[in-house]
Amino acid sequence: MSGGAGQSGTPGFRLQLGLLFLSMALVLGAAIFGFMSYQQHQLLQANLQSQAGVVARLAAQDIARIVYLDDPDVASDVAARLSNIPEIHSAIFYDTRGRLLLRLPNKGPTPRHSVTLNVPVKLDEIELGNALLTFFSPRLDAEQRRVQNLFFGFVGLVLLAGLLFAQYLDRHFLARLAELSRALQRAATRGDFAQRLRVDRDDEIGRARAHFNALLELVEAQTTELRHKASHDGLTGLYNRTRLLQELDRLLEVPPAKGYHAVCYLDLDRFKVINDTCGHAAGDQLLRELSRSLLEQVRRLPGALIGRLGGDEFLVLVRDHPAQDIARFLNDILRAVDRYEFRYMEREFPIGVSIGCILLKDERATPTEVISAADGACYQAKSLRHGGLVTHRLDAPEIRRHQVRMDWVSRLNTALEQDHFCLYLQPIVDAGHAPGPMHYEVLLRLREGGTLIGPDQFIPVAERFGLSPRIDRWVLERLFDTLYQAPEFMRRVGRISVNLSALTVADPHNRHAIDLLLKAFPLAPSRLCFEITETAVISELEQARRFMRHFRERGVRFAMDDFGTGMASFGYLKDLEFDILKIDGSFVRPIATDEVVREMARALVRIGRITGKEIVAEQVEDETTAGLLREMGVDYLQGWLFARPRPIAEVIAEAVEVGQSGPPKQLGRPRSRSG
Repeated sequence: MSGGAGQSGTPGFRLQLGLLFLSMALVLGAAIFGFMSYQQHQLLQANLQSQAGVVARLAAQDIARIVYLDDPDVASDVAARLSNIPEIHSAIFYDTRGRLLLRLPNKGPTPRHSVTLNVPVKLDEIELGNALLTFFSPRLDAEQRRVQNLFFGFVGLVLLAGLLFAQYLDRHFLARLAELSRALQRAATRGDFAQRLRVDRDDEIGRARAHFNALLELVEAQTTELRHKASHDGLTGLYNRTRLLQELDRLLEVPPAKGYHAVCYLDLDRFKVINDTCGHAAGDQLLRELSRSLLEQVRRLPGALIGRLGGDEFLVLVRDHPAQDIARFLNDILRAVDRYEFRYMEREFPIGVSIGCILLKDERATPTEVISAADGACYQAKSLRHGGLVTHRLDAPEIRRHQVRMDWVSRLNTALEQDHFCLYLQPIVDAGHAPGPMHYEVLLRLREGGTLIGPDQFIPVAERFGLSPRIDRWVLERLFDTLYQAPEFMRRVGRISVNLSALTVADPHNRHAIDLLLKAFPLAPSRLCFEITETAVISELEQARRFMRHFRERGVRFAMDDFGTGMASFGYLKDLEFDILKIDGSFVRPIATDEVVREMARALVRIGRITGKEIVAEQVEDETTAGLLREMGVDYLQGWLFARPRPIAEVIAEAVEVGQSGPPKQLGRPRSRSG
């Protein structure tokens, strides 16, 4: 019987049990043999002691004659008589002073099992000396050998019985436990949950094996479920982003043999309408139903798979098909989604989809780069009137432009996290040179290294990718903090204008965030003016109305920025309570040379006057333009003619210094362009 070694080198319990039985048998046999030997020795000692006493008494009279008469014949007679006793091997007699009286010649080498005794020699209670007698008995020797043989026989029987008992234990218990242990080890180290043990008996071990099988079935089921959840979307059952990236990575490893690989980005149209009007439960139901329809379409093309990236965005991967087959397949998806009508609470909603497709031949790119390119193509498709399909190669100029925009997204996130933005102020001067407090517009710049970047380069990207609300909150928080720490400057300021994006106005959560900022920095809301573009108004009219009403009640003023760039602006003047109209620079810069533009600007000013709004003209760059605007009746002018935008800290420091030295200097007079 042998037992396998454990992982740490310790012998297995089967080997340990066998060694235990062997040790027990040896210890038991040794104990029995020792006891028997001790008993035999005691008996032999008593017997020989008795014989020695008899011999000493028999020889006492002769020894007395030797002691007292010193008769050598007596010594010979004693030696002859003792030599005839077979058990005596040798004998030596001494007197009381230790003088040798008699020595019996040895009968050969001393036997192994002989016993030597020292007995006194007395005659009538008179001590004559002592005798050193060595006894040897063949019968006792044979008995000793018999005891030894019995011992070894007993040990053999014990070992045999232990072996048989160990085999019985091994067959009925240990082997079954060992098999259970190995199964547990395979499950723990290899994750082998498909194995099962045979339940051979209805005992404790058999029931433990049955419980082990049940446990493995449960673990296997849960593992399968966890693996499915780790790679599949919980709502739709399609592959999730993690699994899609894995599959795309495999797709990019092997170039196509006969056609193209395709990475297709799908974005549902009008999904937000359903989510906003019917709630998220309706949106979830739509995603589940439409996912089943998309999956049916994908299964018709060998080598294609689909997954959900998140929200209403899906990704379809196609492996090695001709470009025309891929186009036909994607157009089938477009038609299938176009035909699909979502029904919820007895209402029907038409659904569309925009698809951006990137065809790959032997390009080298990461999964993230390819998905970003497909997203860019999808954005182009989304800009079509009813959505559609846009297909590009990875090196297309449109894709490179999209990648530049995505690079801007990363740069903007970094700027928000590391405070790379900075605030500038540009004054808004009174066109009639009337004395009064100065107005300013807050302008944003991005500082990267030693370079200062204007908002026209990054604001469109921020609005496209939903970063503009974060940037607006950053601007307001930094502005409020700066103004709160400059009370002297605030006493000299009439109005501070801040631009807000369409996404900020459209999201009700931003109202709460701005309220919190106003509470944290108790500045007079009447000093604030929020500038909103026509785009913000058009995108979410009702939300814009609520936003304006909310902050007007707190004293904040509103300006329509870029007034006149869209014909819809005139209609919103009646619906929304704007306080200020800012004529766009496209109507200001050419008025000195373009009569048509001049008359259009005059009409915008007249409309503002009729509706009772203050009029601000921006981008005023020369005195001729300023004079024409004053003639038209514009209230305020803003532009490089009066001052360039400067860092807010410089403007505050200069204004405070001027305030301490005298009355504020008016900026209504023209300044050179270099100023």
